[in-house]
Amino acid sequence: MRFPLRGAAALLAFVWSAATALGWSADGHAVTGWLADRGIEGSRAEVEVKKLLRPGENLERMSTWADRIKGGAFDADAREYLEANPEHATYHYVNLPFQAKGYAPDGIGARPEDLVQITIRCIKILRGKATPEENPTKISPRHALVILMHSMGDLAQPFHVGCSYIAEVDGKPTFIDPVGWTGGTYHDDWGGNGLLLGPSNLHSYWDQTFVQKAMQRATGGLNSQIYGAWLQKNLAPQEAWRGKGEPETWPIQWADESLALSRVAHEGLRLGVRHERPARRAGEEARSTWDVQLPTGYDQRAIEIIHPQLAKAGWRMAQLLRAIWPDPPANEAEARQQALKKFPALGEKGSVLNAEFVARHNRYRKEKPAFFKDVSWPLLLAEEAAAALPAAKPAELENKKP
Repeated sequence: MRFPLRGAAALLAFVWSAATALGWSADGHAVTGWLADRGIEGSRAEVEVKKLLRPGENLERMSTWADRIKGGAFDADAREYLEANPEHATYHYVNLPFQAKGYAPDGIGARPEDLVQITIRCIKILRGKATPEENPTKISPRHALVILMHSMGDLAQPFHVGCSYIAEVDGKPTFIDPVGWTGGTYHDDWGGNGLLLGPSNLHSYWDQTFVQKAMQRATGGLNSQIYGAWLQKNLAPQEAWRGKGEPETWPIQWADESLALSRVAHEGLRLGVRHERPARRAGEEARSTWDVQLPTGYDQRAIEIIHPQLAKAGWRMAQLLRAIWPDPPANEAEARQQALKKFPALGEKGSVLNAEFVARHNRYRKEKPAFFKDVSWPLLLAEEAAAALPAAKPAELENKKP
């Protein structure tokens, strides 16, 4: 029984199809970056992003950095990152069975450094919440930003999340659910890379071919900025696009959404002849591939998924950055709302955080009256009170009494 590749073998195997498995194509990633740049204009997030990027860089230009460095370091910045993250090429995907109900870190296809976990790590780094144990490869805030930008695109690509597992059933290759499978040996298609369409594969079709068809049908050309403007005009953000809860939980929500789309993307596929590709280098595994036939109307099905997925990725990146670096409150009432949203325990009378906040408030009224001239004082005071209780976790702050 073969399971998704791990460690060095996974890294080597990724090189096999790197030319055709780059997340969205450069066009697709550029679109998401362009939308994200538009989404943070005039905000504090834009200011903080510029601090991490270099002159001439923006999210659109840096959206493909994580793919470009797969071929090796092209400058000192890339070399520094790759030396600390030698398995970077495996950060771009998570091979969940497309039949799975949702992402689970211990499920088939998930890994400690898969796409979902790396995205969560980058969010924590940018929020200043990542412990040394949570950032073992010492990803810097700058690198966390550009990896996050790319990962948001990858998370929206169904074949970077969902994967098919195939077994011979009555002599025919058949999609199976590996969970609880007792029918013998099965193989994974490695995110659609093993499903062959002539000289290419289904993963590549979703990365590039269908993206370009979507762009051409929408705008008549392949200009990512024109297509981004088309998406911005024609696909207004919906409430369902917004992440629920803390930002660190959003990647799992978005992975589950793409997983559901992966099931749609597999509907009607017909598997053909199986081929065996021998290992090409030391440490690499032999792989199975299958010819695949697409059902009628599959192009349109893909395009109808790609339009909103690219729009969501760009909009969500902007919203994520705005959540990481929220704009300062416009008035005291807004500051109170932000403080309660950031620290729910603050609103619970008698909680540890509430007691610390009240004590500081009373002391500052006597000792530092000028502190309250800043309309942001409720948020600032809440942050100071929370920082004074470093040993307590958010849930504990809500429940414990002084």
